[in-house]
Amino acid sequence: MVISIQQYNDEQRATEELGRIHNGEILTANVDGFDDVVDRMRTEVRQERRRERKYDERRRESLSYRTRTVLHRPPPSLKDELSMVGRYDPPYGKFAVVRPPKADRERLLEMDREERVSLPDEPRSLDDIEFRLYHGPFDDSQPVYLLCITADGYGFYEGRENTPLGGPYAFRVSKSKRHELLDLCLESGFFEFDHTFVSAEDVAPLPSVSTGVRVGESEKWVYNYSRSAPRAVQRIETAIQEACLVDQWLEPDWRAILETLTTAPEAAGPALALLAAAHDERVLADADPDAVFEAVRPYLSSPDRTTRRDATETATRIFMLADCSLGEARELFEPLLDDDDEEIRTYAADALELIECND
Repeated sequence: MVISIQQYNDEQRATEELGRIHNGEILTANVDGFDDVVDRMRTEVRQERRRERKYDERRRESLSYRTRTVLHRPPPSLKDELSMVGRYDPPYGKFAVVRPPKADRERLLEMDREERVSLPDEPRSLDDIEFRLYHGPFDDSQPVYLLCITADGYGFYEGRENTPLGGPYAFRVSKSKRHELLDLCLESGFFEFDHTFVSAEDVAPLPSVSTGVRVGESEKWVYNYSRSAPRAVQRIETAIQEACLVDQWLEPDWRAILETLTTAPEAAGPALALLAAAHDERVLADADPDAVFEAVRPYLSSPDRTTRRDATETATRIFMLADCSLGEARELFEPLLDDDDEEIRTYAADALELIECND
């Protein structure tokens, strides 16, 4: 990915490009001292990482806080274009702008041949593995969306453009699915891939997909701006998208979501988040309340708090429309008053109050 570092020139009253960065390294310098500018940016990134480690633990553990920030303020990195754009944004001082790579193709490929990411040990633990995928933004007809699967098993989705659901939304991604992703990256040689896949022969519109895997302090990014990228690159992109149920986020269909809940419980996290998001954004108004309620009901006792919370949110919203007696609903929601999650307790209390009003 090419990042243009720009700055507003007060004297000329115009924006000037100081230079361009590719995969964390200088691609072109348009002003003297641009290497010093990039060195200062690297220092700023290191300082910000140290500050992040000192954040209050409760703040870091807050899912609502993480949902707001994980895709808007990614961990600072000169290799991550989303991080750069979020860290350096206009109008004051330096700011970063993502540029299509085709004009710089030859130089990019030359730089890529020099990069190999060496991991300290072959990673087999999920404790420090994070996956990211950014789809877009150089074709106005294509959806622009962001995905992240964190080391502690949370998934995050945000639709930016041409998507029916916006967000951001959080959900659980199963450990088995994350192991599959890690194994696929290792078996395919992801960490040995070139950074950029761009072809002189390809004609727009083209895919624009950035895929990143962080292993502790190390990170590897692959940028696909070509229809001829190796199949292994596309397999990894697809695997991350499938782990987050991207197809259903982009074309939500309540029958497909409920089928996922009933036949693929390992994907319940994103499916339940989808139902809650669809209600928030008034999508899937034609969903059958009985079918939704029955599909969600088993997850009210899920051992995972986030999954249980999303299930409770949907169940308490829809039970009055479903074929569920007030007594049955009371028996279902009363135990949730003792849940260790405050939001779940609130949903349950609101539902029970509604039951009392209608009893």
